[in-house]
Amino acid sequence: MAFNNLPAEMNQNIASFVGSDQDFVNFGAICKTTYHEVLQCPILWKKRFACVFDMTSHMSGKDLVELYKKRQGLLHSDISFAPGQSHRLGLRYLNLICKLINGEPLSLRTFTPGITLSESLNLDVIKQATVKSHLLNTVVASSIRGGKPLLKMMAIQLALYHIALDLELQIPVHPSFEAQRAVYQTSAHAPVFQKSYSVVNVEWLLLAGHFFRYHLFCEYEGTLFHEYTALDKKEYPKGWTTKLEPGLKKLGRKWKGAYAYLLSGDIQAIRNGPSPNDVFVDNLDSQDGLQTMFLEFDDPNMPAWPNHFEIRLHTVPNGIKFVPRQRSSISTPKAARFMASGSDNNSAFRASGYVHELPLQHSIPGFQRITMMKYYTKSMRPPRPAHVFPAVHDETHIWAYEGVVLPGGNIMLGRWWLANNMANADVAESGPFLFWCID
Repeated sequence: MAFNNLPAEMNQNIASFVGSDQDFVNFGAICKTTYHEVLQCPILWKKRFACVFDMTSHMSGKDLVELYKKRQGLLHSDISFAPGQSHRLGLRYLNLICKLINGEPLSLRTFTPGITLSESLNLDVIKQATVKSHLLNTVVASSIRGGKPLLKMMAIQLALYHIALDLELQIPVHPSFEAQRAVYQTSAHAPVFQKSYSVVNVEWLLLAGHFFRYHLFCEYEGTLFHEYTALDKKEYPKGWTTKLEPGLKKLGRKWKGAYAYLLSGDIQAIRNGPSPNDVFVDNLDSQDGLQTMFLEFDDPNMPAWPNHFEIRLHTVPNGIKFVPRQRSSISTPKAARFMASGSDNNSAFRASGYVHELPLQHSIPGFQRITMMKYYTKSMRPPRPAHVFPAVHDETHIWAYEGVVLPGGNIMLGRWWLANNMANADVAESGPFLFWCID
């Protein structure tokens, strides 16, 4: 066929039906006519961009063409973040994933009442790219040098933790003694936050995420696998459904999750440096299935924040400062107070806490700090309104929770510890927790 004899519109129409980028380029290389009419046509490249990525409205046609070529070149490379692998383009790949995370506003559509699903092309690309590159398979970043690149990789893995928890993707997970030992360390040895509560300890949090993913995915452990796989599809962890922005984001009301603990003798042994033959059995609250917890942010009867809660949690935002993105001044983060309730091993509990904003974490917005004090009342019967409980709670049975809400506001990971009058946070019994929103 003599394409140089066809009208330009016909050549361009044919090119618009070509599938792969390589076939598109091959078609444009047939002759000088197709080269100019196809490969030099910004409109065709823009259509290809719009079929793969969320549109970047502020870019010109020429810039969009170059951006598309660079992105597709990286995404189709043989980069692997699996243990023992390395690649010179690893950091550029991470930067691309980070830019896609920070991408354009998402397109949303409600398919069934109460369930809104994202149509974001960027999120589809991210999911495919992370699976192909094995980015979420391991917490060992052997393909990236240490320092800021390594921390950035960990922050990206945390932001995409909901993908790692997707059963359908079957991302491998293996037992990790490193993760098990890390999650039972005290806040003095492995704090959740650094630099006055403004910087997330991404390494510890990622180990905690790996710890829970193992228990959720590993059938033979007999801990959380059956409860997790029995969930309704809409109850699984999800990511973000709107463009990620810095600042405070109020959380959903209904959450599922679990916490883990060791017996007192085991927890001291694992902290002190166990022998090679030691085996520690994690205990997870799964007697009555995964825990369900309810958060209430707009309770008009919310009580005052008790001073002995504050002494243990250091959570009142007026006492926390961080440098905002512009770095022109020190600011006080915005915060939201909440009350919580739920059931733990068939016993009703209450909790009170704060959520407050955090600055960007390695260029990614949407991380938030959450703190709460969980407690039981001296008498659970007859039932009392939630705002009455703090006045009658049992101070010998209170547990502090400190964690991070991941971008999107739908998953929280962190540490709990025994916080009664005799407990010292630096030596107290403690362990990890994981909750995700199912609203």
